Amino acid sequence: MPQTTRIAVITDPHYTTGKIRPQRHGNIADIFLQRAISQLNRFIQPDVTLILGDVLDDGNAATAPLERTHLRQIFDQLQSPLLIIPGNHDGQTNVFYHDFIKPPDIVDIHGVRFLPFNDEDRPNYCAERSETDIERFRLARTDFTGPIVSLQHVSLFPPDALDVPYVYTNADKVIRAMKKSGVILSISGHYHPGTENITVDGITYITVPSICEHPFPFVVITIHEREITSEIHHLALPDKIFVTDWHIHTELAYCAQDISFKRTVELSKVLGIPSIGISEHSGQLYFNSEQYWSGQCLHAGIASATADNNRTNDYYELTASARDQRVLIGFEVDCDYGGHPLLRPADQAQSDFLIGAIHRTRNIDNPNAPIRRIYDEYLSTLETFLTSGINILAHPFRLFLRYKHDIPKSLFKPTVKLLKQAGVAAEINFNHNEPSIAFFQMCVDAGVKLTFGSDAHRLCDIGEFTPHFNLITHLEFDGDLSDILLNKADLASVKTR
Repeated sequence: MPQTTRIAVITDPHYTTGKIRPQRHGNIADIFLQRAISQLNRFIQPDVTLILGDVLDDGNAATAPLERTHLRQIFDQLQSPLLIIPGNHDGQTNVFYHDFIKPPDIVDIHGVRFLPFNDEDRPNYCAERSETDIERFRLARTDFTGPIVSLQHVSLFPPDALDVPYVYTNADKVIRAMKKSGVILSISGHYHPGTENITVDGITYITVPSICEHPFPFVVITIHEREITSEIHHLALPDKIFVTDWHIHTELAYCAQDISFKRTVELSKVLGIPSIGISEHSGQLYFNSEQYWSGQCLHAGIASATADNNRTNDYYELTASARDQRVLIGFEVDCDYGGHPLLRPADQAQSDFLIGAIHRTRNIDNPNAPIRRIYDEYLSTLETFLTSGINILAHPFRLFLRYKHDIPKSLFKPTVKLLKQAGVAAEINFNHNEPSIAFFQMCVDAGVKLTFGSDAHRLCDIGEFTPHFNLITHLEFDGDLSDILLNKADLASVKTR
């Protein structure tokens, strides 16, 4: 059976903790890399990932060692093999490879032979390949009949084939050696806009655009036998798509990772997210960590909250500076075992919106409880909760997965009915969750609005809607996406019902 190999390519992050250059977003390139790697691991699952240089904006800076260490920790999250080469911004090669793993001269992965080159710099950001490295093409073909791929930082292509200012001074000689050895693919970076793919004399040349410039792309290349295709992925939201990320946390969450309110607002603008909803856990703002995680607050309810633990004023102070038409401030409202919100009326009155979340029911973690009792508790809790003034039901049914139960398909229909009666939207949420297409189709058929929620506790997850858009493509509905999504105008009718 013919073998297919998928190659993910990221290039030119230009990460820096110092001064940034115009149009480059090197100061947040680490977030872009985390976001891309998260997509690769969960959805794309390539056979190999390539990083093609200019990892740092200044590899000779005093901050470079810490910057490389930080990025190495991010790259270590990759679940595929990684090949990484330096670019002209990365400083001395031996220093670069002190922090990153240097690939061998010839690397075989999934039936493909990769040749990673670290070429000599030439004036005007050009490069030249040494005779020794050109000889590597001949050696690579020896006793090998499969596809050979050349990897380099500076764009390599036949002279005059493309209008790119940064070239190889000895491109003719390099390409003659590639042809003679039957190389089928050349992958480069360096030229930030990237180029169209061209195929000349059986060799396909791909120059991948920089991940540090809008719309923050990376590329996935597929080799099937000797046929080569590529697909570009953008980390920024598509133009003219108006969606709100209703579910973003802050540094006040007990479960926060690197999230911060200030950086969330800044990053959402860069990524082109039209509107965001900040929705901190209400239970975590009223109760201390032990009371919250133990479930003690779910037994006693909001009446047991004390002034000593109340951090809602901290939340208001944190978010006050950016509250506007684009940035909405609300709560992810926990509920007690009776379905009553862990939210005081005064705080509910100050919110722009409320996301209701059932994180636990009384017997969900009881291995001896009949499943019917667990289902009945869920529906009873939900029926009360939905009439409390919430606008959105967070991650429907995720608590069943969290407590090792099957997704309860028998609860889809009654849940949709309760949502419809209460005028509450259902959230599409992939955070530790696998939403059911069948359930959301039932919501659409019943006229229940949907929302997108990243449930971000990390900066790299803000507005990460790749799986959301994929789910939407499986739903049948008439009209535009905006017809089935909750919008800000829908909030008033919920708050006054």
